[in-house]
Amino acid sequence: VGTAAEVINLKQQSCCSRWVVELRATGTLRVCEHLQESPFRIARVERILEPPEDPDLLHCLGAAVRDRVRRIVALTPRCPRRDGAAWRISDVTAVSDVVALAMNVLRDLPLEEQQRALELPLVSDRLDFALAALDELLARADPQERRLRQ
Repeated sequence: VGTAAEVINLKQQSCCSRWVVELRATGTLRVCEHLQESPFRIARVERILEPPEDPDLLHCLGAAVRDRVRRIVALTPRCPRRDGAAWRISDVTAVSDVVALAMNVLRDLPLEEQQRALELPLVSDRLDFALAALDELLARADPQERRLRQ
């Protein structure tokens, strides 16, 4: 499972000459068949369509994930990757995109676990996974939070 994206902007930063690309996700794809592995991968893919879900449930789960990210960032203010995620998470309008931004905070999760979460069939399942993982991270970062959850 992966994301198809459109390049919106590509520029080189004047301060450090690093390239920065701005992307817009255009859809979620699933690999159906690998056609070639070397010297680069080629695969036949299909678009994954999201089934309809209760918008109130998605809104509540998305708000809870945003809240956890903000709280984690407040506990670890010197972490640039988490600061960036908190800054961007307030700008996300599509609830399904909240999961991807939460994964920026959850980078310590094994890649296989992150991939499994992103492959869950429903957006609500992915948000629920992100919420549980963020709660675990929050409990490790703040012992008082752990006591409140028990």
